[in-house]
Amino acid sequence: MKKGFVISWYYPPGNSSEGLVTYKLLKNSKYKYDVWTRKNQQQNVWDRKSKEDKLIAENVKIIPGDCESEKEWVKQGVQYFLKHRDEYDFIMSRSMPVESHEIAMKIKELFPDIKWIASFGDPIVNTPYIDAITMEKQKNPFIMREYFKREDMSVMKTLKIFLSPARQAKKYLWKRDKHCGSKVARYFSKINDYVIKNANVLIYNNSYQLEHAFLDDKLKDYKEKSYILEHSFDPGLYSAKKESRADNKISFVYVGHLDDTRNARSLFKAIKKLKEHDKDLNNKVSFKFYGNLSNWDKLLLLDNDLTDVVEIGGDIGYLDSLRKIKESDWAILIDANFTSMVDNCIYLPAKLIDYIGARTKIFSISHVKGAGSDIIREVGGGKVVTHSPDDIYLYLSKIIYQGFEPKPYDEKCANRYSSKTIAKRLDEIEDKLLGE
Repeated sequence: MKKGFVISWYYPPGNSSEGLVTYKLLKNSKYKYDVWTRKNQQQNVWDRKSKEDKLIAENVKIIPGDCESEKEWVKQGVQYFLKHRDEYDFIMSRSMPVESHEIAMKIKELFPDIKWIASFGDPIVNTPYIDAITMEKQKNPFIMREYFKREDMSVMKTLKIFLSPARQAKKYLWKRDKHCGSKVARYFSKINDYVIKNANVLIYNNSYQLEHAFLDDKLKDYKEKSYILEHSFDPGLYSAKKESRADNKISFVYVGHLDDTRNARSLFKAIKKLKEHDKDLNNKVSFKFYGNLSNWDKLLLLDNDLTDVVEIGGDIGYLDSLRKIKESDWAILIDANFTSMVDNCIYLPAKLIDYIGARTKIFSISHVKGAGSDIIREVGGGKVVTHSPDDIYLYLSKIIYQGFEPKPYDEKCANRYSSKTIAKRLDEIEDKLLGE
């Protein structure tokens, strides 16, 4: 049996979206894999805190690097491969983060004939998610012009601030950090171009992301070696039956990561409006959130007295999350709002495919057109609404008071996203790569 060396910063027993996607794909493949990953899987906000010790696969061996920093992880990964080169028929790098591709890049430089599959979970350049964060930090808040914008200052106060050593230091540090950010961006761009030019196979999880990767004319000639492998659901990971609930409320659940860029504020504003019109709302509907939630979202719940309708459940394990999804009437999907930057949403949320696997109705807050929205319209079982609180309010009202139902799931379409189906397509790519 052929074996691949997979480089993935995220992988079980850690609980992270990219790691779980990789696990379901490799587990259902006919090939064998050694996965170079981390020993400590709870290092940042993208790591949920539960350990997924039950997520093991007979064809996958986990090799954890005993290091804390990404830089050391890269060094150790290359060293490990050098010692075991003869064991592997190909390598596969999976991002994010970019360091996974960096290891593969260094291996390719040492062994030009090695077969290399590069998988992009998210783009590493020209990514709307990072651009949205960067836009908020474009202007140095410590220059005098910005002070005048924020407040009406007297002559003495102006002079005091102008001469302040603390302001001068903060201004310098901000400029230094921005310069470092530019260096990082150039470094990411260098790796991105190397990967696209030198990997034998490029994998993207949806057509929007694939097209986005080749906006630069100098890379278009390499597009022909690209494939699309969507995220998948594994039917064997769901509980056998759906547990009944004691109350008769319509239940909504969200499982996953939210932050200041991708947030639930529009939804909470819509729920606030619902509550203003219906004081008995908490007896009719419930919203439960599991995973990371920004502090601003939490404050919004408290300030608007929504805690009787919206419950924050904290982190839960992946298998528990699948059970929660299956037990709920509706699963909430929230994409970041990039309508001011791009026309379509290029991101495919892994949780969407988990929702489809559970056959739970999907309430999606997203762009009208995009990777996830297209799948929901294709597969059925859900409703796509915009980020407008009024739009969200309208359809929540229809669900709660008029019994609105989306069109039923198309079983044939839904099963296209089964892990066995997606893994079979990976096997076919690897067969072709290795000349099998």
